Amino acid sequence: MSAPTGLARTEDTTGLAEAGVGGTSLRVLPPTSCLRALMTARRAVREWSGERRSGQLRPFPFTEVLTHLKSVGRSRIDPDLRAELVAARAYTWPGSGLLREWLPMALDQDDADYDSYVGNAILTAASATEGGMASEQLVDATLVAATADLVMLEAEALTAHPSVAQSVRVRSSVRVLTRVHELAPGFALPRQLIDEPLALLDRWARMNDVATAHASYQCAVAVSGQVPSVVRDAIDITLLPTTRVHDEQMFVRCIQIFESLYRQVADRVAQSIIALDAGNTDQTVALLAEAARRVRATRVLYRVLTTMPPDAFAVIRAHTHGRSAVQSRPYRRVEDLSAPRPPGGSQASTTDADRCGTTLQEILLLRERELGREAATPVRQTMSELDSAWRAMKRSHWGVTLKTIGKVRGTGGTAGADYLRVTAQRPLFPLLSTPA
Repeated sequence: MSAPTGLARTEDTTGLAEAGVGGTSLRVLPPTSCLRALMTARRAVREWSGERRSGQLRPFPFTEVLTHLKSVGRSRIDPDLRAELVAARAYTWPGSGLLREWLPMALDQDDADYDSYVGNAILTAASATEGGMASEQLVDATLVAATADLVMLEAEALTAHPSVAQSVRVRSSVRVLTRVHELAPGFALPRQLIDEPLALLDRWARMNDVATAHASYQCAVAVSGQVPSVVRDAIDITLLPTTRVHDEQMFVRCIQIFESLYRQVADRVAQSIIALDAGNTDQTVALLAEAARRVRATRVLYRVLTTMPPDAFAVIRAHTHGRSAVQSRPYRRVEDLSAPRPPGGSQASTTDADRCGTTLQEILLLRERELGREAATPVRQTMSELDSAWRAMKRSHWGVTLKTIGKVRGTGGTAGADYLRVTAQRPLFPLLSTPA
């Protein structure tokens, strides 16, 4: 048996705060507790595998394994536990729930990519039709659940270690909670659950840190309780930071929120192609207007991301090589469906353009010739609104990146902030473009 790595220092956290913003995660255990958690996880997985071999249907011990992984960081998983998990893959099958998708995520130390980093396979599986809810509703439910968990994580940190920086982080996270009806309109929440965090923000300055943390946590719990359990479970098991840095938890949750939003925006663009091809301009306008509203609402997410100190992100960066957001398939799908990409751009990542034979911009030009420019004007205007919102979002991304990594190269081999500056200027619909 190899020596337990759960006691080793998993990354250089010299100079980082004790916990919370710019510091270590509350999930990091003291050495003795860390070793105990590791042994518990090993034993639980061995027992589960033994029972699976004998045909029993005991649930996988996610809690025990996650306790170890969150304490040491996914990149420093104990070798013996990793071997047990590799062996456990033999006892999964297509109907084995989220475990089949989760194991590759937990075991991606040697073949990591963006999808495995954020758990896209798991979140996609969880957003299949469930209990009469459509897939689109469940994608929005995923966004809502990730937002609620973000608030809970940050509120816990504020309770444990009050600070100005952590209070700012919690307040920014609560603002996201107040905008979920715009980010995820397909998963309707009772109006009270939006009004309560809004009221909390109004009285924030008159409350101390402990009170704001408690109230924020309770608002998030109430929202989370509206989400189907399968989605909550998926959100829980996909929080697998590679490091022990607290900020990585926020980073993962924000990426998951963006991914859910990109999926919905891409679907709206795909649906608008079909609607416009059929001559249904009213439906096209409605679909694109919804997409634009979703994208505009992302401003609150960038406010959360700007609370990450550069030193903390430097530690995260060192452990996430090859896991760049430029690999986001839903993001590329939005751009691929909108208009023909210039040579050297991202490769087509969707079958929708192939099925329809054209992009939204090309369909618009065809319909303008058939219906007349005036009849297609509302579609053109709404496309311009989406274009403007999309470029504004990319400018925000560029600004956050410039603050956190400066001029260094990106994790995906891009030129980092300079790459984002260039892409932020690139319109979704070049033939309709006006200065953003």
